[in-house]
Amino acid sequence: MRYVVAYLFFLLSLQAGFVELKNGQLIEGIASEKGNAISINGKTFQLKDISSYEVDKPLGEDEGEYLVFKDGSIIKATIIKFSASDSVAQVELDGVEKEISLKNLKAISFAGSRYPVYKVTDNKRLFTKIGHPVEGDISYFTRTLIGVKTGSSTKRYKKTTLSAYIFDSADIPKTPLSIFTTSREIYCGKLAALKGNTVIIENALGKTAIPLNRIVRFHLSPGKMADLEEKSIKNINQTPYFDSVRKISFNKSFTGSDIQLRGLALSHFVELHTKTEMTVALPKGAVSFYAEGFIDPSAVNGDMELKVLLKGKEVYKARIRSGADSSKIKINVKGHSEMTVIADFGLNGSSGDYLILARPQFLLENR
Repeated sequence: MRYVVAYLFFLLSLQAGFVELKNGQLIEGIASEKGNAISINGKTFQLKDISSYEVDKPLGEDEGEYLVFKDGSIIKATIIKFSASDSVAQVELDGVEKEISLKNLKAISFAGSRYPVYKVTDNKRLFTKIGHPVEGDISYFTRTLIGVKTGSSTKRYKKTTLSAYIFDSADIPKTPLSIFTTSREIYCGKLAALKGNTVIIENALGKTAIPLNRIVRFHLSPGKMADLEEKSIKNINQTPYFDSVRKISFNKSFTGSDIQLRGLALSHFVELHTKTEMTVALPKGAVSFYAEGFIDPSAVNGDMELKVLLKGKEVYKARIRSGADSSKIKINVKGHSEMTVIADFGLNGSSGDYLILARPQFLLENR
């Protein structure tokens, strides 16, 4: 009997995933953890030799309060209190109370582990769950209530009625290391050490040890990364099917869906409707292009072909279907000035052919 239990435990420890080695090799398959190493398709690789890996693990519930830091980290924590005049907040983090500078925070998300979708360019803003901004100035903030001063009176808002409180809408910078956890957290910073089956990351919170069994995505940038941006699109050609084709959308879904990748909210993606062909100017010194492709989760019977061309030559082709795993894209673009991405017709017309390109970015040459 104990052999059966051990075998079942072994099966549960296996997850679909991928490993990218520091030499650029990308391996997809069934992955498991062994100490400070990742085993995939029967081969074992030490964490020190891996630039990126991801495994499909069960995630915790998307609830509670998360702090969004300017370095890109999203950490599950509860703010105990601060007042309008404070420069620090008292927070409870992993059962321990500590103070953090409000200067390190970009936002507070009350709706779970996601970047707030509301954009502000001037003052701090508080948003309700239905998306309406709350007018007035924050006078105090406690574990359960937030007071907003409007003229001579103060209105009190329960946290359960709120979506986000945004301090700063500045862009989030790229950091050398990002770690996504089963608690739907994101730790961004620099690698401090690898000890046994633990990764130690250093950021605004100091040094944090994260066990390997809590990590669903580990990404150690081999160099400077640059996002694919709307301003880099040089040309767009669209072929209608029965109705007009939707224009390319950045960071906003055609269907209004909350776009996630393996249970974690995406803050950077591009959505394309069939048939769309776009030519993108590559950033100076671009070496590789990375992205993941999948169908908008609210689309019906989506079935598409995704192609990437360099100088008219097809270098990538994949069939993308609703409900299927995302397709990983890694293309060597060194020496090229532009590339063409084509979201082409599949087998079921165009009604559900809404393609998400998740985390599209370029690796830049070290100079």
